[in-house]
Amino acid sequence: DAPPKPDCVEVCVREIVELLAFDQATRRLDAARLPAGPARAFLEAGGGDDEWFALCQGLDGCEYLATTPAGAPYELTPAFATVAACASRLLGLDGDAAGVHADASGARTPPTLAGLVEAWNARRRGPALRLDTTRSGLYKPLHSDAPKPREVAELWLDGGSATLEVVLERHPPVALAATARRLDAWTADSRRLHLDAWSRRRDDDPLLDALAV
Repeated sequence: DAPPKPDCVEVCVREIVELLAFDQATRRLDAARLPAGPARAFLEAGGGDDEWFALCQGLDGCEYLATTPAGAPYELTPAFATVAACASRLLGLDGDAAGVHADASGARTPPTLAGLVEAWNARRRGPALRLDTTRSGLYKPLHSDAPKPREVAELWLDGGSATLEVVLERHPPVALAATARRLDAWTADSRRLHLDAWSRRRDDDPLLDALAV
């Protein structure tokens, strides 16, 4: 038995999968939006945290931080390449488009989030996925004068109401995922709802009488 480890990077991968599976109209996860693969099967079976963690271990192309007594790698490394490789494998997108392949010399080409996005958009069953990594780079932490590298990705679906932010650092290992409302989509929805409500108003509505005072 291997000692338990944090599942921070595994959660980041799961957040990406759920972003892709989210149906904006029904506000629910829809496994049918995903290609056939381990991630789709996981959602269809209603798997839990332990099952997801196990699903992410021992995958080709991924880098891991720990090793079991039997020598099996586990606990994903917080890096774009590993997140991209893991998500590609679980979504059934691994291959040339996801950047997980050998070049002419036989060397492995590291997977990238851009490759993952390209592969998803080529096979998607819904809105296109977008990616912004311009905030990645060196930053100065509060507890040190030495700058540290950090990878930051923002992912969102066209027409979606939320952006997923993934922040990764290698030393010490840090992986964070957070969802924020997209203001452009939110304001558009809010305007539409208010206009719909106004169009259905009644001339004798007591609320309108109160507002008129």
